[in-house]
Amino acid sequence: GNEEQKQATAKNFVEAKGFIRSALSKRLDIRKTPELRFKYDESLEHGERIEEILKNLKK
Repeated sequence: GNEEQKQATAKNFVEAKGFIRSALSKRLDIRKTPELRFKYDESLEHGERIEEILKNLKK
């Protein structure tokens, strides 16, 4: 997505972090639930760029 969509998604994850952590603590059999950190994965966009370059090489 575009930068605005990425920022909105990141904001939503940060806002839901407490809920997600709470849900995990109910399902995991561990003493303390770890702090959650979210990182954007650019691999799909990177793969699409490579695919586009390869398509252009074939032309």
